Amino acid sequence: MLVNNAPIATSEPNQHRVAEASYTDWQRIWRQMVDVNLLGAANLSYCVARHLIDRGTPGWIVNIGSRGAFRGEPDRPAYGARKAALHA
Repeated sequence: MLVNNAPIATSEPNQHRVAEASYTDWQRIWRQMVDVNLLGAANLSYCVARHLIDRGTPGWIVNIGSRGAFRGEPDRPAYGARKAALHA
């Protein structure tokens, strides 16, 4: 069993309100959120699934989401977007 539940959480350092964040910070925070919280989960899921397939054994992959996937996060839009992508 794999449980994907190790994201970069919302905090003051990764806040990126459009009206306040520089474009450089905006890009950096989005890239970090997507790389760690979405692609990290996707890559790990792939590796675990391949391992289970190769062994011929059943298994489970559970992705932990957030309400941010459904309501958005105005102060941290990358967080909400990557949670929605993980749900998808």
